[in-house]
Amino acid sequence: MMRLYFFLVCLAAWCTTGYFHPDEHFQILEFANWKMGGTPTEALPWEFNARMRPSLQPVLAMGLFRIFQGFGINDPFIWAFLLRLGTGLATGWVLLQAGKRLLNETERSLFYRIMPVLWFLPMLSVRFSSEQTAALALLLALFQVDRYQKAGIRSALFWAGCWLGLSFDVRFQMAFAGLGLLAWLIFSKRIDGRSFLLFALGGLLSVGIGVLVDRWFYGAWVLAPWNYFFSNVVEDKASNFGVSPFWWYLPEFLYKTVPPISILLMMAAWKKAKADTSSVFLWMMLPFIVGHSLVAHKELRFLFPILIPFLLLATQGYALVESDWQKWRWWKPIWKLALVLNIGLLAYTTLVPLQPASGLLRFLWQHPPKGQVYALREHPYGWVGVEVWFYRPQGLTIQLVEDSTTLTPKLKPGDWVIARNQKELPVSIPFRRIYSVLPDWLMAFNFNNWQDRTRIDQVYEVSAVQ
Repeated sequence: MMRLYFFLVCLAAWCTTGYFHPDEHFQILEFANWKMGGTPTEALPWEFNARMRPSLQPVLAMGLFRIFQGFGINDPFIWAFLLRLGTGLATGWVLLQAGKRLLNETERSLFYRIMPVLWFLPMLSVRFSSEQTAALALLLALFQVDRYQKAGIRSALFWAGCWLGLSFDVRFQMAFAGLGLLAWLIFSKRIDGRSFLLFALGGLLSVGIGVLVDRWFYGAWVLAPWNYFFSNVVEDKASNFGVSPFWWYLPEFLYKTVPPISILLMMAAWKKAKADTSSVFLWMMLPFIVGHSLVAHKELRFLFPILIPFLLLATQGYALVESDWQKWRWWKPIWKLALVLNIGLLAYTTLVPLQPASGLLRFLWQHPPKGQVYALREHPYGWVGVEVWFYRPQGLTIQLVEDSTTLTPKLKPGDWVIARNQKELPVSIPFRRIYSVLPDWLMAFNFNNWQDRTRIDQVYEVSAVQ
């Protein structure tokens, strides 16, 4: 199944263009593009002026973009694809290593056969987001802790602290998981003072590097973790994006991960947690979940950094109860239902773009217009109320117009109009469609006029003006 996973990762990296959450784009790619001189300061989200976002990952992206440019690759869509592909391949390597290092032979076999092809994993694995990057750094820290446990290499704790600090550098909420891991080392493994000092020094070194990177990126000394805490907790700005009760994460997980798949995963994880309260996965996950549950604003993606530890815990639990579950009367139909649902969802999440509108931006990048470009009602580079500059070619200007009556006097042969469908265009002027976000064969079918009720980004060229 791991070979299939890597194949699916390549597909997901190519197909799932756009972002799972806007932060994946606006807090990383646009920040990097700003430092490279492409995104105006005034176009960045409010978090930039608050200097509350870590800059390590945008700086990493910027460094990779410079390398790509050195090889003659200047297409931002290729840049984004390579970031997704690299993240997915790195996640695959981490999954392989996690099975080898952190599971026994029986558990490893189950993990490799089941977890890599869960319907959500390939798509989430290719996200160049703070959640996924922090997850990878957290697992690398665990691998070093495993070295210390099995080989007694004390210096491994220093490197564990370094990776944990880097995890914090890209996502400050990882402090919850870090505290859980530290508590496990102290209370479960009884590490001595020297070992604790090495672990702490590694973490402080990485955090110090993060501060230095922020100094270079923002051009001033800033303490981004404090700014983040002050804005979102003290000033409670995060609550402006919605609030949820303490218990919100459990039903949300069960619903969004789709029953019975989610129920089976949760039951298996619970079996292991109940049987082994000293599990390092459990010690990391509990403070992470509780800490996020105490915060008013909640999103399921906030828990993505502990997804792999959760899957490892669920694998261990399933290994404990597999034979008992298979004797259950309803096991086969439930397993078959989960399998069918997983295959269908896996195909959808791996092949369907997260932002279909990104296809329009790619068209505009690859086909520089000769005339003026107009957009009816909605600007193509306006996503979630923030302008996209990362994918915008230099020199491209788009005039936003509210209706076709104000558009008619302006049009000249060769001009382009971006609209949802041809009915929005002036009837007195002939157009030809040169781009549609949907393929022509699908556009040929308009049962019950579904196209009139659907946003379908299309580009029309003025062929003549009467």
